[in-house]
Amino acid sequence: MLAYAFPGFALSLAGIPVALLLPRFYTDAVGVSMATFGLVSLLVRAADAFVDPLCGTWSDRTRTRFGRRRPWILVGGAMLALGVLWLYIPPRVSGMGLTLWVTGGLVAFYVSWSVLTIPWRSLGPELTSDYDERTTMFGWRDGLVVLGCLVAAAVPELVIGPLIGSDGSPEGERSKFLAYAWIVAPLLIVAAIVCFRGVPEAPAAMPVAPQTGGHFSGARDALKNRPFRILLVAFSVAAFASNLPASLLPYYAKYVLGSDHVVPIAFAEYFVIGLIALPLWIRFATRFGKRAAFITATAINIGAFSFVFFVGPGETGAYLAIVAISGIGGTASWTVLPNSMQADVFDYDELLSGQRREGQFMGLWSIADKLAQTVGIGVALPILDWAGYLPNVTQTETTLFTLRVLYVLVPVICNVLAILVVVAYPIDRARHAAIQLGIARRRRGEAVEDPLRPGVWLAGTVPDAPAITVYGLPPVR
Repeated sequence: MLAYAFPGFALSLAGIPVALLLPRFYTDAVGVSMATFGLVSLLVRAADAFVDPLCGTWSDRTRTRFGRRRPWILVGGAMLALGVLWLYIPPRVSGMGLTLWVTGGLVAFYVSWSVLTIPWRSLGPELTSDYDERTTMFGWRDGLVVLGCLVAAAVPELVIGPLIGSDGSPEGERSKFLAYAWIVAPLLIVAAIVCFRGVPEAPAAMPVAPQTGGHFSGARDALKNRPFRILLVAFSVAAFASNLPASLLPYYAKYVLGSDHVVPIAFAEYFVIGLIALPLWIRFATRFGKRAAFITATAINIGAFSFVFFVGPGETGAYLAIVAISGIGGTASWTVLPNSMQADVFDYDELLSGQRREGQFMGLWSIADKLAQTVGIGVALPILDWAGYLPNVTQTETTLFTLRVLYVLVPVICNVLAILVVVAYPIDRARHAAIQLGIARRRRGEAVEDPLRPGVWLAGTVPDAPAITVYGLPPVR
């Protein structure tokens, strides 16, 4: 479990600054306009949406003596290390040259992110099929992800900045990102090697996806899976609600609260409390089910965070108290719980298709994750620009009100929508047990009733054979 989880720690160190610190670094220190950075981020992520399904499909269809996931993880770790160096160490250019550099850096970062993360995430559901053990396993994985978020939020501001004497000036920010990049890049390579050597692939007998059909046909098949569609929509909305305030916090802290120093403290507090609460949510999910745990965690998160809208300048104590309560449920609602539910959806797909196609599903999941991170910035920064935002000056009341709405109200509304959507998620402990039993019986050539669609019968199948749906068959005793 630790060998599998370790890349999550390194990935957080690489990815959190891209969402949290990079927008303001490029707009206020490097010199890219808000509108340009937001638009470039949005366009690059939109183009990257075509890469994710390809990585998922290729990962499913890879056949090597090292397995089908681990070679991708090893190559992806090296690629992402180079992407970090490119993006975090911009040259001293301006105008179109700087725009091209930012665009190329984002492309290199996000493509290599896909090459590493989609096979790595696809490997997890294959390691165990137990309903509760999955929650524990993803607790380990996402616990290291959260720990990495904590380190990524704190180290640049609280450790590297003071060590190199950064005073917040553009030159100081450049030096800080340079030092941070040379810490993260080697760690990504080490984490990929640890996972490659320490985690076994699934047994050779597992019914993997055959090398047939177009590269995007698997994505179309995945979207036909109703539980996956429900979970994907709920996760996308909830992830957007989580990433938007994370990206806007540096602006909110500086111009609403009037304190730059609250940023690392708030993130450290949020992630520490979330990390401490993860074992409690794992126990809650074991007793009451994953869907109930997700709804409860999300409700606690938004119930507390909504009060941030009423916090004013200088009220950092009240703000940090609200963040602490919000962190109790916020971390679990976008890490362990949806990931564990997602793994159960893959089992249902195997029941229907007779194949293990985690990569194809993860390709779509990764698109949703990336768009959740980027759409917010791609839309929010131009809106702030339109509202009159100017860097390093006192903002107008219109700009501050717009910032409050984007930082608080939009995420709260999105989380409410996520709860309403996930209510329809149908796979609980009993249905998952029926799905597992159905998989075993179909492999023996028996017809089984679909646990989620009473009256729909599935004919017996064998690994790599096409699944056939047969209606009206008598019950198999």
